[in-house]
Amino acid sequence: DEEAMEPLHEMDMDGQVLSLSINEQIGCGVAALANGRVALFSLDDGEVLGAWRPPMGLGVHARSALIVQNSAAGDTQFRGFGEGQEVPEEDVWSVACGASDGTMYVRR
Repeated sequence: DEEAMEPLHEMDMDGQVLSLSINEQIGCGVAALANGRVALFSLDDGEVLGAWRPPMGLGVHARSALIVQNSAAGDTQFRGFGEGQEVPEEDVWSVACGASDGTMYVRR
């Protein structure tokens, strides 16, 4: 049916999309753009939640991007030595991107 073929959202990313990665678990996607930016967006409403330009040189652009989970809620994080220094963590996610010059960047 034609309604099923209609897009849920249409977003202007302000650049050509070179790579697209979706993480349904957190309801976000990330796109690497030809203008060097990496954009994080909501799957619920298509809103761009943030954009970032890794510190790349002239003529270098992000070629791929993905969302990675660094730790899950309930994992133990150690803040020091001794009793009571273990603190359960919240979910922690990062955006990683690879650049056309072979460098990689990660941002929480």
